[in-house]
Amino acid sequence: MADSCPQNVTSSSTANAALEAARDAKSPIVLQVSQGGAHFFGGKGLANGKDQAGSIAGAIAAAHFIRAIAPAYGIPVVLHTDHCAHKLLPWFDGMLDADEKYFKEHGVPLFSSHMLDLSEEPKEENIATCVKYFTRMAKMGREYNQLVARFPLTRRRVARDGDWYHWW
Repeated sequence: MADSCPQNVTSSSTANAALEAARDAKSPIVLQVSQGGAHFFGGKGLANGKDQAGSIAGAIAAAHFIRAIAPAYGIPVVLHTDHCAHKLLPWFDGMLDADEKYFKEHGVPLFSSHMLDLSEEPKEENIATCVKYFTRMAKMGREYNQLVARFPLTRRRVARDGDWYHWW
């Protein structure tokens, strides 16, 4: 599993299965939630309009669940959020609000890393949006402000400060 892709989680069952497989392989793991997966984790009965309230609630629930159960598996875990397009920025903002709240209480953000996929936006707008979020995330400490940014022409650039991921 060490060389595998991040594992998408959409429920406590999928999170537990991924954690169990990583534990059995004696491997760290990257668990990630997408906007739709986060909404599913919270329950499709949650409203999820332009404000992305259902996806925000589901992502936060997934993060708290994974943070609570991961130590029992005894492996390093990264909690990542996947592909946030421009139209989903309210979801991103809600997760950063949760990161900031958790950071104030625990000294680390709730999520390990986030991915902005602004590849459909002009490069200048993409960079300006990333700078805005880097500035906000930097207040949570240099080793925790992990942001993967996707640029136009499908080139990926990893923007970071410190080590790639913070393992719990």
